[in-house]
Amino acid sequence: MDALEKAMPKELTASEIEVRLGATWIPVEIYQQFLYELLDTPSWVRNYTKLSYSSYNANWNISAKNMDKESVKADKTYGTSRAINIQEVAPSEKNNPGSSHETELSHLFKMIRLKEEPEIIEAVHAYLHSISFKEKSLQQHHLDVMELLSEFCRFAANNDIVLDELSKDMGELYGKISDMEQDMLEQWIVNISVALHEKLLSERNTSRKSFVEKAKDYVHNNYVNEELSLDSICEALGVSNSYFSTVFKKETGKSFIGYLTDYRMDRASRLLLETNEKSYIIGKKVGYTDPNYFSYVFKRRFGVSPSKYRTEYKESEK
Repeated sequence: MDALEKAMPKELTASEIEVRLGATWIPVEIYQQFLYELLDTPSWVRNYTKLSYSSYNANWNISAKNMDKESVKADKTYGTSRAINIQEVAPSEKNNPGSSHETELSHLFKMIRLKEEPEIIEAVHAYLHSISFKEKSLQQHHLDVMELLSEFCRFAANNDIVLDELSKDMGELYGKISDMEQDMLEQWIVNISVALHEKLLSERNTSRKSFVEKAKDYVHNNYVNEELSLDSICEALGVSNSYFSTVFKKETGKSFIGYLTDYRMDRASRLLLETNEKSYIIGKKVGYTDPNYFSYVFKRRFGVSPSKYRTEYKESEK
């Protein structure tokens, strides 16, 4: 027995234990709040117990975590393991089927991107159901909340979305939603999800309108070029023909060729009325080198030939 005790490694004190956390992109305030709750850190100790990240050795460091001598979690020994990690905090939950909610969380963000409010609400229900089980500890609940809040923040950042609710102090926000009852938490998640969806939709609409305005400007500056076509404008804007055609038709109600032709004909009609230039010259000025084809397109639009259009206008002015 004595030999066995001598062979046992020395137990470590709390100050010697390295705490390993996960992703560095999660706000430090969230990790710090989690550790306060994990170690039951009283308010007077929180001014001294701080969390920091070292890029030199890629470790998170906690200062003065065993300052509270009355806290078993913070001050007493943890055996010979040098890491406090999720598996040690809640080992019985590691293989719990209720904790495998990555699919539901991924589905929620897919609904935020692609669907409408009813589908988003349904996805929120599914996500909350996936993280709800009787054996769930308080620490696991807080980890789920921390993960969800972090994913919301990352989604907003990746899509250049600014939400007032997600712009608050992360520590305070994390504490606020961690203490929410189930119904209130569900409503909060629905509100944030729908708000992200609406912001994303607004950004897309703005982007599409800007995209279409650029296409219109390109037509206005290049309509005299006979070579202007769907291929050339898509190449200039750096988009595929199919995507451009779909977006342009949706925003303007016309195909690109239809819009280009109408613009050229409008310019031609003005030149016929405001100048005395011959119709074939006007045709060239609006992108038609073939006078016969210009007359054909003009008559199809206005019901008369270019020359008759001018004559009828002059007679109406007498």
